[in-house]
Amino acid sequence: MQKLIRHIIILFILAVAQNGFSQLKTYPIPPAEGESTKPRKGARTHSHTLTLPFWDDFSASTGAPDTNLWQTSENVFINQGLAHHPPTLGVASFDGLDQTGQGYKQDQASVGKTDSLTSHPIDLSALTVAGNVYISFFYQYGGFGENPDSSDSLRLEFKNENGQWVSVWPGSAGLDRTGEFVQAIVQVDDPLFFYDGFQFKFQSFGRQSGPFDVWNVDYVYVNEDRSATDLYYPDRAISTPLTNLFQDYSVVPISHFAFENLSMPQFEAYSLDNPEDTPQPYDYGLNIKITNYSNGMATITTRGNDDIKPEESPLAPLERDIVTIPDYFQDGDIDSNADSTAIEVVVILDAGDNIPISSNGDYIPEKYAPIDFRSNDTTRTSLLLSNYYAYDDGGAESAAGLNSFDDRLVYRYDLIQSMTDTVVALDIYFPYIGTEPTGKVIELLVMAAESGKPGELLHQEMINISRTPGLNSFTRYELRKSVNVTDSFFIGYRQKTSGDLGVGLDKNNDSGDRIYFELDGTWQQNTTVKGSLMMRPVFGPSSGPVTSTDPDKDLSLQVFPNPSNGIFKIKGKFTELKVYDLRGVSKNFSLFFENDEAILSLENQADGIYILQFVNNNSAKTIKVIKQ
Repeated sequence: MQKLIRHIIILFILAVAQNGFSQLKTYPIPPAEGESTKPRKGARTHSHTLTLPFWDDFSASTGAPDTNLWQTSENVFINQGLAHHPPTLGVASFDGLDQTGQGYKQDQASVGKTDSLTSHPIDLSALTVAGNVYISFFYQYGGFGENPDSSDSLRLEFKNENGQWVSVWPGSAGLDRTGEFVQAIVQVDDPLFFYDGFQFKFQSFGRQSGPFDVWNVDYVYVNEDRSATDLYYPDRAISTPLTNLFQDYSVVPISHFAFENLSMPQFEAYSLDNPEDTPQPYDYGLNIKITNYSNGMATITTRGNDDIKPEESPLAPLERDIVTIPDYFQDGDIDSNADSTAIEVVVILDAGDNIPISSNGDYIPEKYAPIDFRSNDTTRTSLLLSNYYAYDDGGAESAAGLNSFDDRLVYRYDLIQSMTDTVVALDIYFPYIGTEPTGKVIELLVMAAESGKPGELLHQEMINISRTPGLNSFTRYELRKSVNVTDSFFIGYRQKTSGDLGVGLDKNNDSGDRIYFELDGTWQQNTTVKGSLMMRPVFGPSSGPVTSTDPDKDLSLQVFPNPSNGIFKIKGKFTELKVYDLRGVSKNFSLFFENDEAILSLENQADGIYILQFVNNNSAKTIKVIKQ
């Protein structure tokens, strides 16, 4: 009996483990060789020494922390989407993903150190404990990420002159787990901390296998002449980004546009003032730029007002106002006959920040300078009217996908008005994720929605992936048969080969609840991956050059011998040839013709696998070759 129970337990553990590895996965996107990219999360920078005051509210950073203030980020993600009611725009989010977008450990049950955020060295050599140096910060349990377990924690550590890291918070006080932002303040109270080279570090502990156990940190401030009650600041800030003009979309088809569907953006203003202070009057400037593009020509219209006084003004200390910007659009601003229209909305808050006491303000230069509290007073949003829908912002921080034969991944879209329209293509970004997607076989899918879930299959067709080289480069896959859709529908694909395959994932905008995947015949709604897939439905007649989804149409090609020493013969007609390595980097080659064959030379390239991309008229075909 005990043996039977042991076998049942083992089978249960294996089933759980197998299910864990079958979930939607995230993948890193390595930068292509020679390409300029934004700093990687976790990138180490040359150390330099800072002086007090130290202040960072993460409003001026995106993706990675400010390298002028932070020495190492160890995978911390700076974003405007994972925090609920933060003090100011932008937070540092800690979870169980490393700098490549992978979990620190593959073991689903592994728990330990996860993300950390370390300051540059700070010179405290001229100060002592009597100088009353304190560090304060706001922190939040979970936010819009996964809530940490009861055993998970966030710690603050100080580095002493002996090079030892000492945990100084939370100690026995414990952590707030209400889900609200709470401010903590800690004194630098040991003589061993007062030297030229003092550092502090935030360290999270939790599950090491994925985007779990999230803590958010904001508004980090270190200065002398403080006290344990120094918890308020002469700062009135925008605390959330502007909401989108059209629900959750960054791009909508211009043919779907109607002014009655326009939602004027909102933002939140928050005051960090002392409760004993009087409410602060405020106004804001609004700038709207509308650019209509037709036949390669741009027509620009500007709207707005530099001095809008909201009904919510004045802003009381610790009060949070939700402000809706007025509708400044006029008939004719958006040309329904344009090829596309770009709209940008910028809001600049004016609440008297940085005005010194000598000028009837509340800023104390002797205490705060050179801190600029106006840096968190600007926010913006944009919208593109074109011929497709997009949740993403066009930039991938990582990728997400599945890795088994016959797995299906789909993504729900909701038309912004009740109508029927025709999907003619899918735009998808398949990045290089350590394995080359080019040439892999997938089955494109368009499905109806039933009660918000994948329903009737409306269209399917087999294609070979043809990846457009470069980071964030979409490939357009035209459907052989256009598909009528109404209200809500899904687009996606079924994998017809095994192995990792990822779609670009924008982590700054979260529409993860619209992602569904099918494993072993069962549809599951995504609950773990936060972000927006870079997979878009295209409506109406296609525009511009596209990548053919029929690689054999007009392109019957043979490349031989393969492998070779670098000389390949090509039999068949083509008008253009490009050569890429597995990272999508374009490579030089020589091409000459002999009788009815083309001769390709890669003799000057290193041994390895190369992707040949042939084009003839509007058709394209890719072939892998090996030089050895």
